[in-house]
Amino acid sequence: MEQQNLRNVLILSKLKLIQDSLTCFVKNNYQAEITCLSEFSQAHSIVSKTPINIIFCESSHISDEDEVLISKLISEKPRLKVLYISSCHSRDCSGCVYKVIRAGVKAYIDCDSGFDNLRVAVNKVMADQAYFPMLSSQQKKDFLKPEAPNPRPNTPPLTSREQQVLRLIVDGLSNKETSKKLNISIRTVESHRVKIMKKLKTKTFASLIKHAVLEGLA
Repeated sequence: MEQQNLRNVLILSKLKLIQDSLTCFVKNNYQAEITCLSEFSQAHSIVSKTPINIIFCESSHISDEDEVLISKLISEKPRLKVLYISSCHSRDCSGCVYKVIRAGVKAYIDCDSGFDNLRVAVNKVMADQAYFPMLSSQQKKDFLKPEAPNPRPNTPPLTSREQQVLRLIVDGLSNKETSKKLNISIRTVESHRVKIMKKLKTKTFASLIKHAVLEGLA
């Protein structure tokens, strides 16, 4: 990978120590402008105003809101690369890995895996290649299987309520926040989300965001 490929880097982490460590790594290996944020909610504004081409996203877990945010960023900026760095020390990280894959992330590593592994991950993600070293061969087949194309003409129309729920998903609201906003129960919100996913024949948030953009709901 040529160094100039990393032109503008966004580092997302709530921990100053991690921000400083990743900043040092980027400065020592690449010639790039660096922006650091501690709040994930600020990322959309920065990415929309700055030609960010890769995000180093560090967290101990990925929330529903973070998953939606990452999906929205990738949907709006198809060339944007996201590298997820996990500080979760659970023995089984497959659940978190599956969530970041749903969001459209191409690479996931453990924060304790060292700078050499981080460099490999950067090379992979900038080459638009998947990199999930913690997954077994079978998990890679299951998790990374491409989603079947879903032609828009055959997509069943969403009800007005489902469109409202989809809008709020795109805006990053949680199920609880959506239920309060629409004055419906959390269980009803969950039911709407399941129906939306079934109608659109998708399992990824990235595809939901893409549909919302195409239909003018985002």
